[in-house]
Amino acid sequence: MYLLMPKPNIYVVKFGGSLFRGPNYHSWLERLASWSQNKSIIVVPGGGKLVDDIRQLQQAIGCSDKTAHELALDAMRRQGQQLASALRLKISSVVSLTSHSNAQSPEHSIWVPSSQEFHYSGMPQNWSVSSDSIALWLATEIQCSAMLLLKSRAPAGSDPSMWAGEGYVDEYFPTLLKNLTCPLTALCDHNELR
Repeated sequence: MYLLMPKPNIYVVKFGGSLFRGPNYHSWLERLASWSQNKSIIVVPGGGKLVDDIRQLQQAIGCSDKTAHELALDAMRRQGQQLASALRLKISSVVSLTSHSNAQSPEHSIWVPSSQEFHYSGMPQNWSVSSDSIALWLATEIQCSAMLLLKSRAPAGSDPSMWAGEGYVDEYFPTLLKNLTCPLTALCDHNELR
């Protein structure tokens, strides 16, 4: 479908859904804008409360995992629109991400996979995959410089392969982690983003 070229000067930033309603939302935005001034970043938004509502809706009406997951991707897009507006970023398709490697100046964008892009990833379309794995898949696919997980809490341990077991990331994350070649950093304090 798509041939993604390595992006050595790109940073994939997963902006956790819990940050959208957290007390430091605006501080995170300010710090992210400052930190990214001389970098090219691709922000993958979490679905947050919107996805929590979809989980409850699925339990109430009994829709399939595939339908619920499609709604969750739509929730991520809504959160992405909010971030795009707040940070004055564009929303990109995976195809347009290839232009980052040829850019003369740093570029910033928001990315959430379309249904076709998600299908191409080969990830299961169920609750074992969240925006964490989606961001990790992108980081691996484009071979970025580093990946950051911005969340409202820190993982219990420093070993990313154990994070799924403690509920810090989704169940599918360790499967994709095996292919990651760049540094992965988890931050829960906006002051750590330097």
